[in-house]
Order: sequence, then C-alpha cells, then structure tokens
Amino acid sequence: MSRSTFRKLAVGSAVFALLVLAATLILPLRPAKILDWTTTMAVAAFAMACCAVTAQRSPPGERLWRLLLGAAVFSSFLPKMVAAMQSGFSSRVLGSDVSILVPALMLYPLALAGLLTFPTVPAHSRDPSAGLGGRNGSWQLVTLLDCLLVVGALLLLGSATIIAPVLARGLGNAGSVVIIQIVGTAGKLLILIAIILIAIFRRPCGTGSLALVAAGVLISIVTDSVELYAYAAGRTQVHPAFALGFLVGRLLLGLGVAAPASGRLAAWTRHGPPALWVPVILPYVPVVGVVALVAVQVTMGTLNPPVLYGALGLVLIALLRQTVTLADNTRLVGHLRDSRDELHHQAFHDPLTGLANRALFNDRLQQAVTRHDRHGDPIAVLFCDLDDFKDVNDTLGHPAGDELLRATARRLTSSVRAADTVARLGGDEFAVLLEGPHDPAATGHRIAATIRGPCPLVGTTRTIQASIGMVVVEPAVGPLTAETLLHHADQAMYTAKRRGKGQMVIHPLNAGGASAVASGRCQVD
Repeated sequence: MSRSTFRKLAVGSAVFALLVLAATLILPLRPAKILDWTTTMAVAAFAMACCAVTAQRSPPGERLWRLLLGAAVFSSFLPKMVAAMQSGFSSRVLGSDVSILVPALMLYPLALAGLLTFPTVPAHSRDPSAGLGGRNGSWQLVTLLDCLLVVGALLLLGSATIIAPVLARGLGNAGSVVIIQIVGTAGKLLILIAIILIAIFRRPCGTGSLALVAAGVLISIVTDSVELYAYAAGRTQVHPAFALGFLVGRLLLGLGVAAPASGRLAAWTRHGPPALWVPVILPYVPVVGVVALVAVQVTMGTLNPPVLYGALGLVLIALLRQTVTLADNTRLVGHLRDSRDELHHQAFHDPLTGLANRALFNDRLQQAVTRHDRHGDPIAVLFCDLDDFKDVNDTLGHPAGDELLRATARRLTSSVRAADTVARLGGDEFAVLLEGPHDPAATGHRIAATIRGPCPLVGTTRTIQASIGMVVVEPAVGPLTAETLLHHADQAMYTAKRRGKGQMVIHPLNAGGASAVASGRCQVD
C-alpha cells in the first residue's frame, strides 16, 4: 500500500471510530449494544482483509506474521459470529457470553506467534541480513519465556491488589465473565510485552507496524481495565461506548499490517542498542516484586496458595530461560571457536590450493633454522616454478590454470612426508621445507617426476614440467638465517630455469657459509 493510500485509510478509520462513538452515545442501550457489536465485527473483518491482502502482496519474509495475525483475529471473529447467528443477536450473546470468549482466547497464542516471526535482526548485529526472518529460533523462545516471566509476575502482583478483591465480591453470573476477561487481559498484556521486548532487544524491519499493533493492544487493555473496574464497583454491565476500545484496537491492527514497509531496519537512538546485560536483567525486575510480595505475606502469615504456586511457576520459567540462554551461549562459543580456527587457517593458508602460504612457510622455516643452530638438525629448502604456466592460462583460460595449481599442490603433498611443509608462495611458485634425515636428490627426483605426470585440463591432457632449485644445509654449517636459505633456493631455481625446462639444481651450503653447485647436478629428462 502506498503512503498516500495508507494516510487516506487511516483518516477514514479515525472518522469511522468517531461516528460510531457518537452513535453509541446517542442511541438507547439496546441499539447501542447492537451497533457496537456489529461495527466491532465489521472492523474485525476489515483487519482480516488487511492481513490477507498484504500477506499476498508481501515477500516471503514479511508474509507469515501477517497470516498469523489474521488467523488470530479470525479465531475471535468466527465463534462470535456463529453464536450471534444461532441466537438471533440476543442480549445474552451481546453480553460477552463465556461460551463465545473461551474459543476466542486462541487469538492470543496465534498473535504471539505472529509477533515472534516479525522480521528482525539481532540488536548488536552490523549485518542487516543477519538473522532476518528468525532462522535461529532461540531468541523467539527466550522472548516467549521473558513474556511469561513479566506477565506472570505482574498478574501475581495484581492479584493481591485488584484481582482478588474483584473475585471476592461474589459477582454471581458475571463472575465467570470476569475470569475470562482477566485471562483476556493477561493475553493482551503478553502480546504487549512481546512487542516491547522485540522493539528493545531486536532490530525490527521498520517500527510503524509494531507501533500501531502495540497501540491497538494497549487500548484494548485499557478497555478491559475499565470493565474490570466497573465489575469491582458492583456493576453488572458497562455502557457500549466504553467498549469502543476493542473496535479501535482492531482498526489499529488492520492499519498496522497495512502500513507501508520502509525496507530499512529500525534506527536506534543516538545511544545505540542496549547493553548486553540489559536483556539478562530486565525480565527479572518484576520477579523481584513477587519475591518481595511472598516475603511480606510469609512475614504476616497471610501467604495465599495461588501466590505460592505462581511464584514456584515463575522459578521454573526462570530456570528454563537460563537453561536456554546457557545452551545458546554454548553454541555461540562453539561458533566463535570455529570462526577463530577458520580465520587462523585463512591467515596462514593459500585459499586456492589449501597449502601453507608465505607467512606460515617463513615461520616454519625460521623454527627449522633455530633447531639447526641449536642441535644441527638437517634442513633442505626446495623451490619449484612451473614451466609454461602462462601458456596454459593464455590458451586454456584461468580456470584451467587454477586447476593446474591445485593438481600441482596435491602432487607435491603426496611426494613428501607429512612432517615436511609444502607452500604456495604466489603465482606458480611453490616451496617445500624438508626437515630431518632425508635424501635431497632422491626427494627432488621424486617431486619432479610426480609433477611431470599427465594432467587433465578442460577436456585435454597436458604434461607440465617444473624448474626446481634446492639448497641443502650441511650439518657442520654454522648459524644462518631463513632469508639466506630462501635466497639460495631461489637462485638455484633460476639456474635450473636458465638451463631449460624440467631441470633441477641442488646447491649444498658448506661449512664456510658459501654455496656452490653440487658436483652431481641433477637434470630431469
């Protein structure tokens, strides 16, 4: 719905409500009751139509909560309409009969379910798409338990000051209606608390719809309170004009689902979202009042069993909430650990081949040099550069080049021991760190032969050769640096490349610290 159409609908709804109010004040009691009932049912039909039409026009993420609110209104609308048609609009039906209100109470769990599916993201999330649509249901369960805690605590506190005196009056036939209205008020309060918690602890996708629905629920609660006060004062009925709040509440519900969506997350105040400890503490504030009430009644010796059982129920809900929160925190810690491990892997490994990157290779080379300086452990560093790699990229494309790099990485890894380090330094350059006892020449021959195997690329098979340079540190060599080893291995590789494709050159590093080409230079044919 466009903004201009919505404004016209809002103005029309306000005019309609004022006309109904004026008519109920002018008409006699019986016609006023009939007018109030029929207009309330008409507005309920209007709210259902708004839910159905806007749900049909909305994207999937905006659809479910509208359908659930429409079902909530329908659950209240249908039994009253059927009972009225069966009784011919008798005064008994128009007087809020219990047989009508009991099935109508289904609207509260349906409305609560609709609000818990309202599109939101976590309050502290910086990603506008994170959690949109509520894919992780833990926050819905925590919100539901918070609502039960707050509403249960408020009901227990109210029972000692308002509800108990009303029920103690012995209202006769109206007593059951009063109980149903108390339950209905608790249901509306549950919905209102849910809206408040969602608005505070989540980031709703636009606040206009939630604000209108909250206003409608608040007006309905005020109307219920007026009727309860009238019953507490000894009256058996109230004027239909006081029941106009139910009509206004349904009008606001229809306007809430029809409100144009901004498509943006609700903007927080300049202070930002609440601190992380607020959602943990706030729901327990009313519970503190219940604890104080129980303490006072125990001290005075007037503890009522309903208050005791209600307090025990709140304790169980609180324990369940803490269990859910603990499980959620455990899951978050696991996600953080996995994310940390993934970031660590990404920081020290090549994303294309999965091999160690230059940073990890340099770190392990430095550790190997330290062990050599202390204990004389043997070291060899091998540099490998693919021949004609540019030709593969130019003729077969970059995807074929990437596949060649991955195949080379697999072949290098399979040609050395698990304790050796294979790394991709960049482009088509690879390095291997060999530690412990080994035969450098045999290892180099094995690596060169493995790389030269046929490699399927984009429907064709290519035989790739590599220029290999290796520096071998003799046991008697004194202190050296990782940069020295890398430099000599790099120079050996370029010496092999100058001699032609598929060549391998080994530079032994002697005790004097100088390098020389080994007398048994290797050439891979």
